[in-house]
Amino acid sequence: MSTDLLYYIMDYSENYYRVNKEEQLVVAAGKEETTVFTFSQANSKISVGKKIIFLSYDSGGREK
Repeated sequence: MSTDLLYYIMDYSENYYRVNKEEQLVVAAGKEETTVFTFSQANSKISVGKKIIFLSYDSGGREK
């Protein structure tokens, strides 16, 4: 796994997620409001059994 990749967290209903002031994962109003995570951070935010997908982005911000 490459260390220069960053990720958005998105579910199968195409909802993007962000972290609120309490460091909890919540649905974002839109893609521009999303939090970008490293792979490790994203993994730690997702509960076991949730149907979430990652969209990977490289360090230049281009979608892969």
